Order: sequence, then C-alpha cells, then structure tokens
Amino acid sequence: MTTDHKIWKRLLNLGNHIPSASLFVGPQGIGKQAMAKRLFQVHHCEKISAVTADSEPCDQCITCKRILAGNHSDFHVLTRGDSEWILVDDLRDIKTKIFFKPNEGKFRFIIIPEAHRLNQSSANALLKTLEEPPGDSLIILISHCPQILLPTIISRCQNFNFNSLSLNEIKQILESLEIDGKI
Repeated sequence: MTTDHKIWKRLLNLGNHIPSASLFVGPQGIGKQAMAKRLFQVHHCEKISAVTADSEPCDQCITCKRILAGNHSDFHVLTRGDSEWILVDDLRDIKTKIFFKPNEGKFRFIIIPEAHRLNQSSANALLKTLEEPPGDSLIILISHCPQILLPTIISRCQNFNFNSLSLNEIKQILESLEIDGKI
C-alpha cells in the first residue's frame, strides 16, 4: 500500500470529522493538492450519501464535474500575487470566504499551496483564523518545506505526511499497467 493510499484511507476513515485545519507535507509534485481536491469531491459527490473507507467520487455527476473543472463555489485555492511570499493581502479574500456559509455544499475548502511562503505578517494573520476556525470551512495548507512554517501554525493543524514512492512501489505500479514493454 503506497503512502498516498494510506493517507487517502486515513482521510476517508475520518468521515465527516475532517479537521478544520490540516497540513499536507511532502515532496513537490507528489499529489498533495490533487488529494485535497479529491477529498472535497468525495464529500460533495451526489452519488455518495455517507463517506466510508471505500468511498470514491463518481466523476460523472454535475457536482463532480464542476469540482473537476475548478468552478465549484465552495472550493477555493489561494493564489499568490507577484511577491515571492504570501502576503496579508493575498489572504484577505480567502479569510472573507472562510466566514461565509457554504453556497452549495456541506462545507468550504480553502487550499493554501506553498504555505511555507507565508511571511511573518501573513502567518500571524492566518494563525488567528486557525485558532478560531468556523465549523463549516476546512483549511488545508500544503508545503514541501514545513520547517519554515511557524511552530504555532503546525501545532494547530492535523498533519498528513506524504512520502515519495520507493523504487519497489514504482516497479509494482509499472508492472500492473501491463504496457507490453512500451515505456
């Protein structure tokens, strides 16, 4: 069982008790943000009445299609301005959305990619939100450099550690694809 599969099962086993703040940590490009989006999708798929350890979104219902297309009103990804750092101004729109009720789903998802790029001021501004999170919004911070984050931010998040696949896991995946030697 690969690490991301273990994390996926762990998230599904939480059912509707997803932490209000989570930190997805691991190497760049490993699929942390994709898993966050998939988690939102599994909780909003029209074909799933209750999330279980075996739940998988259908990818076919209207809600799944809107999520996959990136136009669901309760799924938000922070976009950084021109700065190298995430500034307080970058957080303003997200912080406003967090405190509104979800428009069409059970809860809002706020994704903060490259959370390690929070500067001191923006980290402190986010910390206030993490200390008193609204019950119907979930914040997922994503980072490949968590050691740069404030310890107080890390302590207020449920941590999910993603690891690179081992060579043996990569070999098993490739063998399972049955590509007939076309690599």
